[in-house]
Amino acid sequence: MSTRESLHQGIDVDDPELTRFDLVREGARRDGVEIVHYAPKFPVPGTKREQRVVRSIMFLFLLTGLSATAFVIAYIWWPYHYESGSGLDKLYTPVLGFCLGLMLLSIGLAIISWAKKLLPDEISVQSRHDQEPNHAERKLTGATAVNMVDELGVRRRPLLGWTALLGLAPVGLVAVAPLIGGLLKDPHHPDIFFQTGFAGATPEKPIRLVREDRSPIRPEEVSVGGQMTVYPDIDGYDTNEHADSPTLLIHLRERDADVLRDNLKHQSQFSIIDNARPIFGPATRHLPMLPIIVDSEGYLAAKSDYKEPVGPGFWERP
Repeated sequence: MSTRESLHQGIDVDDPELTRFDLVREGARRDGVEIVHYAPKFPVPGTKREQRVVRSIMFLFLLTGLSATAFVIAYIWWPYHYESGSGLDKLYTPVLGFCLGLMLLSIGLAIISWAKKLLPDEISVQSRHDQEPNHAERKLTGATAVNMVDELGVRRRPLLGWTALLGLAPVGLVAVAPLIGGLLKDPHHPDIFFQTGFAGATPEKPIRLVREDRSPIRPEEVSVGGQMTVYPDIDGYDTNEHADSPTLLIHLRERDADVLRDNLKHQSQFSIIDNARPIFGPATRHLPMLPIIVDSEGYLAAKSDYKEPVGPGFWERP
């Protein structure tokens, strides 16, 4: 008789007097695993010490849920637009980091405490061998799986299980918050990449180009062959709200126009004399160009917004 056959000639798995743990031990033995030590952390259930441990784990799971919920709320509703001086916008990143760190710390401590302080101590020795599933094996495996659930103590401590579920549920929201938060506004909405601070400009009511100090610019004030960064003459032109509005104004020499090429450090090279057509690099479209005129008082002004969206080309994809 082989060793495998002798192992299968153990107890009768259909014996109604067997406890679940008897089936677990027998199933382990038939798989070549001998449970040599098994001791519950709390042989007598309901002691004050056990209740203290359960309450501490419940608190950690609740703290996990609160931290995760606070992260989601701060991510979506906390003011993040930069404003000069002191304000809540300065705390946006620290609040997110604190909530995320506290969530991870709490869930880690909760799982470790559950494993160290509630799960039984067990020492098993296993010898590896081939397995041939049969009816008895399936029943023993099922008993082992159910016993593992019982060892977690969720059935005997239902409040702990519900607390763990309540605390872990918001953790999933934290994982998807950056994805959902980034889609709260349609990326193809005109306010995202299809409008800048020059959006209100028309040929009848152009918006002047101004320097960083908001002083207007005449054509002769731009040196031939020179360039400067200009802004729309609107309130908040130098804030993050209109961070897509600064424009590079270039005054080309006519005699150099046929040979001039300019690299704008856009990870690509563009031909300024050919509507900023890409001539080298990964760029697939022309750089957006701002239609400008000289207004009635002799100052440079935009007669409309950019004709193409400002930003990376992939935003134009449907």
